[in-house]
Amino acid sequence: MFRPHAEMRIETGLFTRRLRSLTTEYPSPFSLSPGISVRRRKKAGQTFGGVCPASHTNGMSDPKTIRRCRQLTQICSVRHREGCDSRMRETALTIRSRSHPMNDFKPNITRRHLLALTGTAAATGFRPAFAADTAPPPTPDYTKETHVYKTVGDLEIKADVYRPAGNKARPAILWLHGGALIIASRALVPRTLQLERYIASGYTLISIDYRLAPETKLPEIVKDMEDAYAWVRSAGPDLFNIDPERIAVMGMSAGAFLTQLAGFRLKPRPKVLVSFYGYGDITGPWLAEPHPEFNSTPPIPKEKAFAAVSGAPIAASSGSEDVKRNDFNVYCRQSGLWTNEVSGHDPIKEKAWFADYEARPNITASYPPTILLHGESDADVPYEQSVMTVKVLAAHGVDHEFVTNPRWGHAFDYAKMDPDIQQAFDRVSAFLHTHL
Repeated sequence: MFRPHAEMRIETGLFTRRLRSLTTEYPSPFSLSPGISVRRRKKAGQTFGGVCPASHTNGMSDPKTIRRCRQLTQICSVRHREGCDSRMRETALTIRSRSHPMNDFKPNITRRHLLALTGTAAATGFRPAFAADTAPPPTPDYTKETHVYKTVGDLEIKADVYRPAGNKARPAILWLHGGALIIASRALVPRTLQLERYIASGYTLISIDYRLAPETKLPEIVKDMEDAYAWVRSAGPDLFNIDPERIAVMGMSAGAFLTQLAGFRLKPRPKVLVSFYGYGDITGPWLAEPHPEFNSTPPIPKEKAFAAVSGAPIAASSGSEDVKRNDFNVYCRQSGLWTNEVSGHDPIKEKAWFADYEARPNITASYPPTILLHGESDADVPYEQSVMTVKVLAAHGVDHEFVTNPRWGHAFDYAKMDPDIQQAFDRVSAFLHTHL
């Protein structure tokens, strides 16, 4: 059987509460992780596909590579266990070309690794992306370069800059990755079609690392964001031709939590904020109490959880390290200790300490224009987090938009590019254009 020279990546999808036992092992090139292989089950409603997702082929110019990737893409079906939604959920595994901008992001594709990328326990409403057998759209001409924006002791904290061709001063997007503040790195950028849309619109996107919890606590994580913003403003015009007066801050999940903090902590304030399924408080019951969705999975022993995070401070994680660190994240959500471990303070006994680390109570009339995107089916970050923030924005007369959909789960923007998600991206682009 043909063995691909490209690397296996996760494009999008859903791992529900349990991968059922399947019947026929698929050949080893489609191994999900050591000891776990894609298996084929021939039952009603379960199929294997062979079409490459649109965002995978986007930007690939070699027809032979595209053809091989389409041949090798497989879809494995997943079903909720008893008591849950019985509709079939699907997980799309994609063979990505080595030219993809996320090439240095190397996850082991397991259920818990998906949780590590999105910070979810069981996102809902996902469907894999399918593409017609047509040539991919042209890729915008851009470069990627890496800079060290900060050094703490021996630890270099880096930023990847995706910049359009040319020497024109560009507006900038400061991108903050998700991962519960515990997992992942600057390599977790927006999906290809989304990233290239920003570049084609003339924006330079700067994706930063920040030190990860629990080795580094929340005040220093926020300080990294503040220092990155100051570096973009001061060094960006000379290093990568950005306009320091036209900067947006954008993030997903935990990165959107930081994005919302940026609205009142960064000086001067960003021109616009984009929050994908973010949250405006970290002292509420949703984090300070055990999370039912995370507790639907086997409990993580405390010793195992802390074994993965007992070393020196780090500013990025990937691959097997992500999986181990996500054990700590799952343990925290199962026990209701996420806020304690990330901040070093008790959200119930020391609530006043969090006054400078929750965005919603700090929204005033001078808060930047904000667009929030959040699905009603988000099983990790409650949809109500954005609903409450929208009410406060409206009360203070802050220009804002709220984009939502009852089908969207956590990380919906990495799911199938259907008309609803396309429209959501259109609204983000329009909002950026208006305010940036």
